[in-house]
Amino acid sequence: RSLFTSDAATLQAAASVWPLVVATQPLNTLAFAFDGLLYGARDFSFCAVGMLLASLPAAAAMLLALAAGYGLKGIWAGLATLMLLRS
Repeated sequence: RSLFTSDAATLQAAASVWPLVVATQPLNTLAFAFDGLLYGARDFSFCAVGMLLASLPAAAAMLLALAAGYGLKGIWAGLATLMLLRS
């Protein structure tokens, strides 16, 4: 029995990316802490430009990973790229 689903394919997909999701949490923490500091300093334009510049290579990484057949792992690798560049 599972909390959200009992579908085997969904559980397998979630299990396959779980280590990457867990590994990116420190990066997420840093990115969100920097966001908070910059928002507190009212430097919204720097945040916007930083997000734009980080999003471009992250989106490219996701598209390349999907084209190479990495699927959900490729999406999470792209999100990890985004958070790494934002940190």
